[in-house]
Amino acid sequence: MINLFDKKENKSRNWIKIQLKEGEMYWGENKENATVVFVTNGCVSISINQFENKVVDAGNFFLIPSRCLFKKIALTDVQLIVFHFQAEILFVSGIFSKELVEAREKIICNFSPIKNSPFINVFLRLVDKYMQEEIDSSELFELKKQEFFLLLSFCYPIEDVAKFLYSIINEDLVFEKFILDNFLNAKNIDELASLASLSTSGFIKKFQRHFNESPYKWISRKKAEYIYFDMKNGILSLQEIAHKYRFSSYSRLADFCKVQFGISPSVIYKKSAQNI
Repeated sequence: MINLFDKKENKSRNWIKIQLKEGEMYWGENKENATVVFVTNGCVSISINQFENKVVDAGNFFLIPSRCLFKKIALTDVQLIVFHFQAEILFVSGIFSKELVEAREKIICNFSPIKNSPFINVFLRLVDKYMQEEIDSSELFELKKQEFFLLLSFCYPIEDVAKFLYSIINEDLVFEKFILDNFLNAKNIDELASLASLSTSGFIKKFQRHFNESPYKWISRKKAEYIYFDMKNGILSLQEIAHKYRFSSYSRLADFCKVQFGISPSVIYKKSAQNI
């Protein structure tokens, strides 16, 4: 018996290639990350939560949701390529949409492997080649994850994508997408709660339950990341940055930076200019 999460190969980039002999089994527990599994050779039996002994042949791929136990048994000699990901990549890749959420609402939860399209086959051959050549670039393999989700949206009907991602596209993900889209535009927590059609107290409770942090702390930290990037980039003036992030004056931006970074924005700006 093999535990998938004991594998050391390619752990730095969260891609793993696994070869199993007929009858061999491996198991695991997905925690924070979900997993995409490509069956590149052979045939495997998979059990995930209420779905037991589902057979998946070579040329298909399937999803193991986060926070679940699973077991796979090789029905023949099998080769698998898998990668782990967090749901936030759906935002980065652009696959997440209102239409996808609506399609998900019309279907019933089921175990839904997908047959490789010709583009997915080309994609997998290139990923396999990278792994064979031991290209050790976490940035490259992170981009390959984004590419996969783009191909998913281009190559398959939205209903098939919704079935495949059913366990991931949930209310929490919709709420997170709303926060990421709106937190920089709202003047304060009250306005953000209003945009979410929630009372302020209800919004704060939901936010803390989802992000494990108060909205004020989370928004301040995320805003600081954006501001720091703009200051390091050096394209916008400090006055323009203050306006972009809805500070009433430069002095308000300066106060914010001193709290978040321990130094004034002008010091960060000058250091960035010296490094160009």
